[in-house]
Amino acid sequence: MAHTTAHRRVRRAAPAGALALALASATASPPATAAPPARPGTLVPTGADRGDAGPRGALVWQGPHAAAGPGPQPDQVLYLNRCAGDCELRSGEDDSRTNRSSLVGGAARIAPLEVDDATWAEVVACLRETYAPFAIEVTDQDPGDRPHFETMFGGSPLSLNNDFIGLGVGGVSPFACGVIPNAITFVFDVWGPTVKALCSVGAQESAHAFGLDHELLAADAQSYLWYPDVKRFIDAWAPCGESVARDCLCGGNEQNSFDDLVRTLGLGPGTPPAVALTEPVDGAQVQPGFLVRGRYLDDRAIRRVELAIDDVVVATSTTPPYPLRAPLTLASGPHRVEVRVVDDQRGVGRQAVAVTLGAACDPAAAPGVGCASGQVCVEGRCTAGPDLAGGLGQACADASTCASQQCDRSGDEQRCTEACDGAGGEGCPRGFACVQTSDAVGACWPVDATLAGGGGCASAGGGAHLVVAAAGLGLLGRRRRRRRG
Repeated sequence: MAHTTAHRRVRRAAPAGALALALASATASPPATAAPPARPGTLVPTGADRGDAGPRGALVWQGPHAAAGPGPQPDQVLYLNRCAGDCELRSGEDDSRTNRSSLVGGAARIAPLEVDDATWAEVVACLRETYAPFAIEVTDQDPGDRPHFETMFGGSPLSLNNDFIGLGVGGVSPFACGVIPNAITFVFDVWGPTVKALCSVGAQESAHAFGLDHELLAADAQSYLWYPDVKRFIDAWAPCGESVARDCLCGGNEQNSFDDLVRTLGLGPGTPPAVALTEPVDGAQVQPGFLVRGRYLDDRAIRRVELAIDDVVVATSTTPPYPLRAPLTLASGPHRVEVRVVDDQRGVGRQAVAVTLGAACDPAAAPGVGCASGQVCVEGRCTAGPDLAGGLGQACADASTCASQQCDRSGDEQRCTEACDGAGGEGCPRGFACVQTSDAVGACWPVDATLAGGGGCASAGGGAHLVVAAAGLGLLGRRRRRRRG
């Protein structure tokens, strides 16, 4: 069967740098183009050796005949086998049901993984979490004659009685540019009782049997690059390679491991995120640059929140509490405002409201003119003023305590602020000045508040302007809520 290449980008990517700290390839020099070898049973050339004593990974090319057709198969299972009573293997075409492996020379015995029950339970839970977005069951209970993929944990590289799998190898998998039905992959007992390493290497080796290459995205399970946390399958394109970029083994030069597994295994039965818009409400009268916010809940991780106006995405946020603003250039009149919340299974939760965009308010107007009681005008939009809880200029601990969802700092002071045009500097209400925090971006800060760094100030026109020295509020530090999960 032909190699599966359609889902890999054919785009040259810039080489990446740092060497891996957990895994490296099993060969000595990278080829200019990394095409799988013609002869089955040989090591796939996948980059340069690190030259250190750490364990390394290996792929063994099985030939395209070993790969099944594309697309999810029914009743998919990944069995995690800690070889508690030793695992006995025979050489032959890969078949987890009969304990046959193409990587074994003759007969082989895999010794148990030396971890306690509690650690093993954590490894299993971790791998379930890694594969949770996909339509595959992960279990440590033997499926018996039921078709399944299997990852054996334990033993050493020499356990397979295969001359080309040496002591430096920490894991190995058959590879065929596609799914190898009933494949057996191996994670050797060289990592110690470390859940992070066993989980990450288990994910990488098992995914090789689904046709995944190595890549240069440190957080991804298919990467050799060091990463401080457990590695998962990341929904992002990255160059193929171990320590430097190379062509992908099955075509192109980039891989998206998440996308590949969606095509191979399908998405799991997750539920879409729940969306509850709190602002604006349906039927609201709004002004240019109006704030959009809500409560978003999901049983998985939220990846991003999008704001679509009249079915066009105009803003995206990836950090809680996911603040979104409509563009100042939006035309007056009726509009459909929709929030779309996307989770890590690509599930989408939505809620839409109808609003009418009216004329902008005037920041220079007297209090109570053009805005509701207690509100002030910022850049043509009405927002909570200093007399309201969480209003402009109020002290804040973090963004969640501000109506604007924006908390800025100068020196020892933290106050609720609103975004303004740092270049123009005239969009703030009386008593506030638009102080530039970065290129063409500013924040409305109280004129009578303490300035960081000893900067001088002077007010004019009822406090609509503020002159700040170079060491002053231009060094505002923005505080936003930390991302969860």
